[in-house]
Amino acid sequence: AMWAAWADNVPILDLLVVNGAQPLQETNQRGETALHWAAGSGHLNVCQYLWFSALEGSDPQQAIASLTQTDHQDKTPLDYAKENEHSSV
Repeated sequence: AMWAAWADNVPILDLLVVNGAQPLQETNQRGETALHWAAGSGHLNVCQYLWFSALEGSDPQQAIASLTQTDHQDKTPLDYAKENEHSSV
């Protein structure tokens, strides 16, 4: 899911989510989620998809928590967007 988020590929993300992936809960070895990667890449449509699909899913609290979830360097997805000058995210 992270690579699909980084590549701005909502159809692949949707396919993964429909088949059970949880991109806001799954992290890599640095503690990053797909939302970190999408925000850092400036992919607003992917960020919206990830957030709204989680909000509409079985755990809306996870969607809310994903906005402030930090990686191992205590950076949130918004921090990634700011660092890469993606103000639209």
